[in-house]
Amino acid sequence: MKVKRSALIHRKTKETEIKLSINLDGSGQSKVNTSLPFLDHMLDLFSKHSGGPSHVLPTGGSARFSSGLSVKDFYKWSSVIERKEKNASSILNAAVTLAEAENLENHALSLKES
Repeated sequence: MKVKRSALIHRKTKETEIKLSINLDGSGQSKVNTSLPFLDHMLDLFSKHSGGPSHVLPTGGSARFSSGLSVKDFYKWSSVIERKEKNASSILNAAVTLAEAENLENHALSLKES
């Protein structure tokens, strides 16, 4: 008996509704309608090159103004913290106390050494 390698996903939120079916053992045919031509094109190519059919049904037009992703989802965020020597000791003591209370021994140790 051959295992069927397919899935059907239906997701509905306040803003949109997405239905996706994929069959990894299919014919490579696809039917895509997201109301965004570029996304339709990319999903169609994904289907053709992965060798299986996929069906993405309409989002009710909400994909034109709303998205689950934005450019910010692809940013790499980093935080930089600068401390002034005059406030360092009180902040360090509080941070050590907090690290020890959370059982983060290595964090507390690195703070004590700084």
